Amino acid sequence: MLKDLKFNYVTYTLLISTVPAVQILTLGRWGRISDKVGNLRIAKFTVSLIASIPLWWLICHNPVYLFFVQLLSGSSWAGFNLCVSNFIYDAVTPQKRIRCIGYFNFFVNLTIFLGGILGGQLATIVTNIFGYKLLTLFFLSGLLRYIIVLIFFKQVKEVRQTEKVKTWELVSGVVGIRAV
Repeated sequence: MLKDLKFNYVTYTLLISTVPAVQILTLGRWGRISDKVGNLRIAKFTVSLIASIPLWWLICHNPVYLFFVQLLSGSSWAGFNLCVSNFIYDAVTPQKRIRCIGYFNFFVNLTIFLGGILGGQLATIVTNIFGYKLLTLFFLSGLLRYIIVLIFFKQVKEVRQTEKVKTWELVSGVVGIRAV
């Protein structure tokens, strides 16, 4: 953002700090909704949004637009992280819970590390498709995220009884819109 998009440090700091701030602000709403519709439903919903985040960066580089992309990112990551953690608590017996959380954290951090290494290596060899090499990496990231979602999330099933809620009702609950 500093080098390629020529943002100043204030803009950079505001965009970067938006994600954790929104995560903190939206955790409670995600928790209430996941209690109603289930952790897996929220995880599947938010992982689709998360997969799209790098692709939103390809559309526009205006900091105001990117602020809204970061709002979406922070909210999506908050719902995903909360519900995946809660899903582990629901799906695993108390005796195996610590081990499974350990495995989960190990693989999450391993994939973050490997993704960073792969991204760094790809940055030296990708072509400049969208104006910046960074944006080419964002396109590849979004594409690979969707492939992972399609492969893995179909195999996971909810482990507790939940209410059946339409996608629109889920979205309106997250945004805070009430039907009239």
